[in-house]
Amino acid sequence: MTLIQMCYNECMSNTGLRPRNSNEREIMHLCTQAHDWLANHLKIHSKMQFGRTAYWGDNAFHAGLWINRTHESVLNFRNLYGAPLSRLLRIIAHEARHAVQFQQGWLKQTNRSRRQLGGWETGEWKGVYYSGAYLDAPWEQDARAHEKPYADMIIHSGVIDRDQLKKVLSGSQTQVVYLKNETMEIIKSQHGSVHLYKASTHTQQQQHKRDQDFVKRVLAEGWYKNDKNGKWYHSDITNYKAKLKTFKKIHKATRTQYCDHSVAFLTETQYKNTVPKARFWSAQQNRTFYKSRPMQDSDLVY
Repeated sequence: MTLIQMCYNECMSNTGLRPRNSNEREIMHLCTQAHDWLANHLKIHSKMQFGRTAYWGDNAFHAGLWINRTHESVLNFRNLYGAPLSRLLRIIAHEARHAVQFQQGWLKQTNRSRRQLGGWETGEWKGVYYSGAYLDAPWEQDARAHEKPYADMIIHSGVIDRDQLKKVLSGSQTQVVYLKNETMEIIKSQHGSVHLYKASTHTQQQQHKRDQDFVKRVLAEGWYKNDKNGKWYHSDITNYKAKLKTFKKIHKATRTQYCDHSVAFLTETQYKNTVPKARFWSAQQNRTFYKSRPMQDSDLVY
């Protein structure tokens, strides 16, 4: 068995992420080794995990995550491409400190409003309730203070050598930060007070065609619409759950789709001169994409 095969088998035995290449397999192997040594040294119950998905959409700016319910320390590769192993060790150390905090009873269940810098944190730290900025949370300050000491412990143990610290998680970083507040300031400076609407990915004509397609397809499936209450019913109640599942699937495929990276709006004049039923589609004519910039290291939380 080759070293790469050994790394792959060891990593896949305790991770939820399928590595894409030998670089990821090697990084996962080294991180797991480092994590397991530190967890044993600190006497904490923790399992190394890796992720790549954006669980919180545009707010998924977490580089690391401690999940106390399952005792898992997670590294999010999606936001760490280009990072050297030395930096990954500090994130592992940070999450290990959170494990210590919970295990010692210093930290009670926390909540974060957004998974990015500037998010609002709430929780109980050593018997005192805290609600405030992520960077000022006492448990985050404590975890940051232990990043270097814990990472140094790993290095001094010899489980990771100096040359391995320079290894980099290969891959390009394509995450961006959408500047919603800045974009809204520009819109207001140009148009004054505005009325905001979700931005549709389709034009009114396209959506009308999708609506017609929905009606055509559900009618073919035996559904009919009650004119009094506007609800859809099926004349045959046999195996109704299966029929309803098909109905929902058709509706999902034809309903209005929205773009989270843009916003639609009406100016005060446009709003007053447009009948309520037509305002949504009229606003789409002013659809504006949010300005953006590449994600920076300082945007990440863990």
